[in-house]
Amino acid sequence: TFFEKYDALSWLMNRRAGSDTIGEILQRKFAAFWSDSNLVKMLKRSSESLLDGSSQLSMTLSLRSVFQESLGMFLSTVLIEMNQWRNLDILCNDYGTDATDELFGFIASALPVMPFEELILQRHVSGGIQSITSLAVLHGPPAVHFPFFYFVASYLDQIAEKAENLSSATVAGESPLGVSGSSLAETAVSE
Repeated sequence: TFFEKYDALSWLMNRRAGSDTIGEILQRKFAAFWSDSNLVKMLKRSSESLLDGSSQLSMTLSLRSVFQESLGMFLSTVLIEMNQWRNLDILCNDYGTDATDELFGFIASALPVMPFEELILQRHVSGGIQSITSLAVLHGPPAVHFPFFYFVASYLDQIAEKAENLSSATVAGESPLGVSGSSLAETAVSE
């Protein structure tokens, strides 16, 4: 029912993940969207739609609707991303530890979010808000043991690939900057 979903969402937003709650992490991420340049863009769009007659809303109501719609889209998108691979199960489980919660909060704070323009465009997609996968049973072992495993694993793969490229360049006689070892020695001798 509506009240059960409301209670579950309230619990999640007030759930501690490290030093902050999930709600505080999401508030900071959403506030970061509204930089001065993005706010100016939205003010300009609202004023242009008022001037050309395509909107009957006042400037205040127009901006309010943009904030409300973008907040709804932001929350649903971020919660879906956070729950990919059932990451939220870790927070909702009795078997969780403080270290796991701290790691969850750290990674959740660092997760990339969609660009501002994409968020604004998502508001106009019909059926844009997807349903969020229901959370697992609270009293069993979690299906996932490491928060955001896919995100962290792909990031570590990128780091390993860069290190491998640097290593192979060094073995081939090139410095990581692309200068061969012999030319470096010649430059040092000539100076």
